[in-house]
Amino acid sequence: MPSDDELEQAARAVLVETAARGSTITYAALVERVPALEPRRRAGRLGEVLRRITLEEAAAGRGMLSAVVVRSRGEALPGAGFFRLAEELGRDVSDRSACWRSELARVVAEHRPGEGGR
Repeated sequence: MPSDDELEQAARAVLVETAARGSTITYAALVERVPALEPRRRAGRLGEVLRRITLEEAAAGRGMLSAVVVRSRGEALPGAGFFRLAEELGRDVSDRSACWRSELARVVAEHRPGEGGR
């Protein structure tokens, strides 16, 4: 079983790769790419991993990296936990779609090659 740090590093790598492509990934596809996340998903704790990654990325000025992770059903937006955290971080969540699009654009610009990305 990977440590929490190893799990977060693996998940972060997938999220950065997704942002660099300018795309999104579903929660299910993230778990497929990082199978060690499955027990967390089953326990309803996947959001904890994404929260820690997002807090670190936001503190470093790179935006809410978890914006690239969206639901596979209904409107392709992140789950409620993303918006609770966005509000905690001082983002305007009155229009959830606009909040998400803004954060997604920010992380894509941060990570996309040739656009100031790493």
